[in-house]
Amino acid sequence: MTSTVRKPTLQLTLAGTDVPCAECSVAQTKKGTSGTFSAKVPLSALDALGLGLDWLATQRSVAVSVAFANDAQDFVSMFVGSLDKADVEFGGSGQMVALSGRDASAQLKNQKTNEKFQNQKHEDIAQSIAGRAGLMLATDGNTGMAGRIYTAEQAKVTGNQNLWMLLREIAEAEGKVHCVVGNTLYFTTLDDPSLPVYPVACTPASPSAAAQSLAQVSVKLGRNFEAAKKHTVNVNSWDHKKKQMVSASASAGSGEPAQLYHYQSHHKTQDQVDRYAQAKLKEHTRHAFDLTIEMPGDTALTPLLQIALTGTNSSFDQNYHIDQIDHKISAKDGYRMTIQAKTGGSGAGGRALSSQLPSNNVTAGKPGTTV
Repeated sequence: MTSTVRKPTLQLTLAGTDVPCAECSVAQTKKGTSGTFSAKVPLSALDALGLGLDWLATQRSVAVSVAFANDAQDFVSMFVGSLDKADVEFGGSGQMVALSGRDASAQLKNQKTNEKFQNQKHEDIAQSIAGRAGLMLATDGNTGMAGRIYTAEQAKVTGNQNLWMLLREIAEAEGKVHCVVGNTLYFTTLDDPSLPVYPVACTPASPSAAAQSLAQVSVKLGRNFEAAKKHTVNVNSWDHKKKQMVSASASAGSGEPAQLYHYQSHHKTQDQVDRYAQAKLKEHTRHAFDLTIEMPGDTALTPLLQIALTGTNSSFDQNYHIDQIDHKISAKDGYRMTIQAKTGGSGAGGRALSSQLPSNNVTAGKPGTTV
């Protein structure tokens, strides 16, 4: 009889050396912050590799990479970055070293620039920035020229700021999101509805049946009534080339009075103002519904997918855009992950603001068809 028990496995590498690890967590995020990792390693294991206390005490920078496998093969890069801190714990049942660090975005936060970007598209600037951190770039393109947004002479983007802040500015201008997953910098459309979906089907336990965690999955739903109200965004900008004011307005939701937002931008064209208005509207409404899932880990799931929730027989059944995934492998719990996701979907009503669904019959699958 063939066993169906998974054997999730992790690979932790410090300064190019594979290190045995008791447990490891990786946070992959699209929230505009750095992805992180944490791990616990026996001090004796580091000593045996020549990476003990004296080595840790004399290092200035330590490269870190983490890869996970669902079943002891086909490893997937989960984290590429550097070590921020090592805490040595003495006493108890043994001596452990707690390691933590940030992904390659930390390098970009430490690099300041006041250089000029002569009429480059934003995706070209993102490509240049990715290369400085040793990252590949993934982008869906369709970006404007840097100079038009930031200066009248179309000559430069930035003053003295770090490269991560620069990425945030050009992403906001284009209605995009920037994040690092593994060894790739993503510069893609915010809450793109065409992203592949990862299906999760949930059936709440009936009152007459005891809740059973057959798939070890729990689903928590939330409804933000403020975000579900009508929102209107107005944007004005001066198009220096055409010597005229350009404006755009975008609305979503229902009910009066509407939540009004006014933005004054600089040197945008009509197309750029239109995209900026839509992007700001998404920011204000994308959390009308929120979703938190705790389930067995899967390396196929990244923040670059959507969660397609079904089975609640309510307006909560829709696609959710992932904000963050926390992956963890440990001897105690195996491979688990926690997913945080949101959507500004138009589902009406809903249950209580935050209701916990018993995981009586919950299934999850591999990424499915594109929405």
